[in-house]
This record gives sequence, C-alpha cells and structure tokens, in this order.
Amino acid sequence: MAKHLVPKWDRVLVDPLSRELESCGIVLPESSVEEQKLGIVMMVGPKCKDTRVGELVVFGVYAGIEIEIGGKLFVCLKEEEILGAVEDTDV
Repeated sequence: MAKHLVPKWDRVLVDPLSRELESCGIVLPESSVEEQKLGIVMMVGPKCKDTRVGELVVFGVYAGIEIEIGGKLFVCLKEEEILGAVEDTDV
C-alpha cells in the first residue's frame, strides 16, 4: 500500500532540493548558505493562504521537521516558516 502524508491546518509538505540544484541560477551570499534551503511545495494544508503546490520556496535550515516517506526525505513545516517564494522574472 502506498503511503503519503496529508498536511493538516497550515502545514506545508516540501521536497527539499539538493545543494547542487540550489546553486543553479540563484545567487546566495556565502554567509547564508547554511541558513536557508530551497524546496518545491508538494502539498498544502486546508488553512494555507499564500502557498501553492509547485512553488519554489525558501525556508530556514532548522524550520519544520524532516519526514521520510517511501525512502524519500521531505520537510513538513508551518506556512509561516516559509521565508519567500522564488519567482522567475525577466527584468
């Protein structure tokens, strides 16, 4: 039987990107490399207001809890722990 986590309330399930993928096209100051992480939102709880499935988000390295589902690592965090969403803009 396949298992999956359904976030409750204002929780968000994020698939964290590996360090190699994080450095592609996004410039982070050296001092912040260990202070933030990037990930793709996989599921959102019913009380989430601003976060959408598929968004690329930035969150603190100590935010949320790591959960292993089917041999894959995810991070479950509160919507308020998301620092921001990365948008693709052509300025």
